[in-house]
Amino acid sequence: MNSRKTRVKLPFGARWFHGRRGLAIWLRLRIGAFCLNAIERYKDLEAYRRTAERPRLDEKAIEALKSDQVLEVDGTWERRSSAQLTDEIVRSNPDIYTQSVQRLIPLLEEGRVKCTINVGARVDVILSFLAKKFPHVAFVSVDIQDNLDWHNQNLERSANWRLVSGYALDLFERKEIAGDLVIFTSTANLMTNTELHSYVEAMNAQYLFFNEPLPPPLTRPSLLANPDTIDPRHSDVGSDEATRPGGKLFYLHNYRSILEDHGY
Repeated sequence: MNSRKTRVKLPFGARWFHGRRGLAIWLRLRIGAFCLNAIERYKDLEAYRRTAERPRLDEKAIEALKSDQVLEVDGTWERRSSAQLTDEIVRSNPDIYTQSVQRLIPLLEEGRVKCTINVGARVDVILSFLAKKFPHVAFVSVDIQDNLDWHNQNLERSANWRLVSGYALDLFERKEIAGDLVIFTSTANLMTNTELHSYVEAMNAQYLFFNEPLPPPLTRPSLLANPDTIDPRHSDVGSDEATRPGGKLFYLHNYRSILEDHGY
C-alpha cells in the first residue's frame, strides 16, 4: 500500500503558509489587496469626475502639477533628456515621439507652416530634431515648468527653437504665443473636456496635431477606447494600468468631433 501523501503545489506567494488554513489566509489577503486597489481606483475615478468640467487650471492646480512633475524626474526623464533623435532612430525605433516626427515631416515639407508650437513639452525631443531639419520654421516648446532650460540641457539647440514657461492656455488667450501648427503629444489626455475646448478656441491655428494614448476606459476596461464613440462634450476616463504598474488616469476625448465643433 502506498502511504505517501499527495503534495499540493501552492502558488508562489502562498508557499510559506501551511495546510488548508494557511491557503485560506493567503486567499483572503489576496482578495483584500484586490478590494483595496479597487477602492483606490474608484477614489481616483471620482476625483477625475469631480474636476471633469473644470474650464482651466487655477493657481493651486498649477503649483500642484509643477510639484508632481518635479518628483517624476527619474530614470525615464534621464533617458528622454539625453535621447537626441536622429534619422536612424526615427526610422527604426517606433514610439510616440518618433511617430509624431514621422507624421509632422511631410506637413512641414509643404512649406506652409511658419511657426510650430509643442504644448506640454517638458523635454522636447521632437522640436529639437525638427528645428535642425527646418531652419526656416520657428519652433516653440511650451510647458508649465519654470526650468525648461535645465530639462532640455542635453538636447541640441537650434537658433529657431525657443522654450517658453507658463500655462499654455493663458499664453494663447493673451496672444503671447501663436502658431500655424500646434502639437499635443501625450498632453491633451491630461486636460478636461471643457479645458480642451478652451484650448481649441484660443489657439486659432491652421493645423492641430494630436498624438495621444487611448487606454481602455474605466467604465469598459475590457474594450479598447474608440474616440469616435465618446461624447464630445463629456469625455471618458481611462487607465494605462495594463502597461504601467499602479496605472495612471487619463481623459479620453472625441478629438474629431471636438475639432469639428470649432470649424476644423
